[in-house]
Amino acid sequence: MAATDDKQEIQQQQQEEVLQLLDPQIQNYFKKELGHTQLTSVQKCTIEKMLSNFDCIVQSPTGSGSIFFESACNNES
Repeated sequence: MAATDDKQEIQQQQQEEVLQLLDPQIQNYFKKELGHTQLTSVQKCTIEKMLSNFDCIVQSPTGSGSIFFESACNNES
């Protein structure tokens, strides 16, 4: 059980680090207005690259959050 708890804690820390890259207004909108508590895998994998002005081609299932963060990151820069 401890290994599972440790893994979940590490994942939560990584997610918070990624969210901290975003403007506080975007963070607030994501958490409070949309009610999301976790990033999707496509969001975690692409936010840092997008904010560093890398072009990203992402293939992900409908509803996985790719459009929301693509828009948010483009408006950020």
